[in-house]
Amino acid sequence: MKLLCCIALLICPLLFSAQNQYDFPVDNINALIQNGTCIVNHSEFDIGSISDVFDGNTSSLARSANINPLVITLTFPFPVSFSGSEVFHSYGDGWWSLEVADTEDDLLSQSGTYEQLFSMSALMDAVPQIKTFDLQSKRIIRMTVRRTSGDDYVHLNEWKLINAFASVELTSICIEPSEVWLLPDSEFEVSATGRDAQGLSYSLQTDINWNILNTDICSIAPENGKAVVNAGDTGTTWLTATWKGLEKHIPVSVVNQFKPMTSATRPVNVVLVIIDPPIEAEEGLRFHQRFGWDDPINLTNALRDSMNSAGAGAVSYQIVDIYDEAILYTDFQGTIITVDSMYRMFLEPGWTTFHQLEQIGGSIQFDYNGLLTAHNFCSQSDSGQIDEIWVYSMPFTGMYESRLTGEGAFWYNSPPLSGNPCIGQLPIMGFNYERGVAEAMHSFGHRVESAMAHTFGRWDYGASEKNDWEKFASYDEAVPGQAHCGNVHFPPNGISDYDYENQSFVSSQAGNWAYYPFLFQFEKTFNCMEWGCSHLGYMSWWFHHLPHFTCRNKDGILNNWWAYIVDYQEGKLLETETSACICKYVEDMTSTLSAIERTKIEIYPNPSQGFVTLDLREVQHEELTLEIYNPYGVKVKRVFIKGYELEMLDLQDLPPAIYSVLIYDGTGTMKSQGTMIIISH
Repeated sequence: MKLLCCIALLICPLLFSAQNQYDFPVDNINALIQNGTCIVNHSEFDIGSISDVFDGNTSSLARSANINPLVITLTFPFPVSFSGSEVFHSYGDGWWSLEVADTEDDLLSQSGTYEQLFSMSALMDAVPQIKTFDLQSKRIIRMTVRRTSGDDYVHLNEWKLINAFASVELTSICIEPSEVWLLPDSEFEVSATGRDAQGLSYSLQTDINWNILNTDICSIAPENGKAVVNAGDTGTTWLTATWKGLEKHIPVSVVNQFKPMTSATRPVNVVLVIIDPPIEAEEGLRFHQRFGWDDPINLTNALRDSMNSAGAGAVSYQIVDIYDEAILYTDFQGTIITVDSMYRMFLEPGWTTFHQLEQIGGSIQFDYNGLLTAHNFCSQSDSGQIDEIWVYSMPFTGMYESRLTGEGAFWYNSPPLSGNPCIGQLPIMGFNYERGVAEAMHSFGHRVESAMAHTFGRWDYGASEKNDWEKFASYDEAVPGQAHCGNVHFPPNGISDYDYENQSFVSSQAGNWAYYPFLFQFEKTFNCMEWGCSHLGYMSWWFHHLPHFTCRNKDGILNNWWAYIVDYQEGKLLETETSACICKYVEDMTSTLSAIERTKIEIYPNPSQGFVTLDLREVQHEELTLEIYNPYGVKVKRVFIKGYELEMLDLQDLPPAIYSVLIYDGTGTMKSQGTMIIISH
């Protein structure tokens, strides 16, 4: 796995004098799972996801895939104290048990720190059950739910820990994002998080003090541990957050225009499967030729180019292999249909048989696992040879527009596919050469919707505090006065499905997504002429607005949504490898800061092997303090400098990495900063 975030950084100082205890409630397990703090293992679901178990909504549920009992294990990096638990189970009676331990070995062996808090406590259908006990403080919590009436599909609506809290020692704090970029008359909310010795992040909501260096450039309005930064004059200044002696500074730039950095290009290896066999009765003509449909090869090339353009440099789809199938993988009422039978049904006026079978649920099914087995696609996927499969076929083959298989597969505008040896997640797209590129992008768009709803854990236009995906997909009919980019079926001014030619004007915030994650509230009024009043035009317009930038947003989600669209598991891994405290959002950060600070330091050679020279001739000084911070924002060295314009430093004690160098004068005022790279000694 390659780290896709930018490594050439300019960062600000992170100072701390002592560790500080931070007490916090463990009341949002979904958020802890989302940011990787809590590791969750659970039985396979065929409906819903683990987020439905902890969303506080008893109307949503996760259902085990014919697995009874259902087991969920939560593992925390710190002890969690709690004195009770509540569960809501539906569609039958059952029982539940709860076990805790501090280590996985103790949990498995039921020894050492292991405790069973209760066993086989009765559950009634759709009735909340609460169990209380003496205060516990453990790192691992395992719940088992068995259904005792009906079938073996366990329906779990909700699970809560009662009075749950934890305490950790913080060693540093961070402002997220690590840079703020504003347009004139705009504002943006920042937040502060703490870091412990393990590098884990914790939201800080109290005892935060905010300060802005130059109030002419921007002002701040603190609230509940966060601060809204309001733009004033153009220029760059510094924002400081302080919590119990820990301090962090970040640059804030107000400019007339800026462009976030595009994430590094992700090559996507696609294997193309063409189901367009020759028809014997038509002297070898293929289906697309006989019925006047488009050539699947031409459609594939056009779709590839369209998707690469839509990805704006973040993705590069490339066809690495083509399988020209001589057979069909379509099961008609229990039998794989022959090429001749498929051909004859297409000769029927109005395609009567197809439509009749279509009305009988499950009568037409595509043999996905048969296709995967025939070409060993799971092995190709798990070895990294291919990233996804595109299948181009005639209509009525029983394919979904998109489907996902592999461990942890989720709803992908279709149920997850099981019954094969795929380990890594493998997307399978089903395209139809009776239709055009617009319809293929449309199908891909539904995949995007599924991936992003899963990434953000919700898609609810009625939510009072909308996540970024809900904002992106908002259209005026669903969220009056708050239209952004719309969804695949509803453009910003849409009032019905596929309303791509709507001439009505709408006020939309779609243009703000060019600055993501710095979402502003500037509006523009337009109608369908914005995308040419066509299906294909809207698909291209919509895809081009998808965020494809470096770093992470305030919720810890990558600003490059294509990472989740291409490979959700890879996207989640990249979240953990992308620093929220140190990240470069905009290309021209260096020149902007240098102009504002009016002083600079030269570090050479850079990269170095441990010996460097500092050129301080532009820094007016009698006594300076130089501080060096590692990529995690931890200070690793302090050097006092007296009166030398050229300073030689021996840094061989520092391991190879990217370091930030900050220089202060005798009053503690930052004079300059720079980045230093040390390679192997």
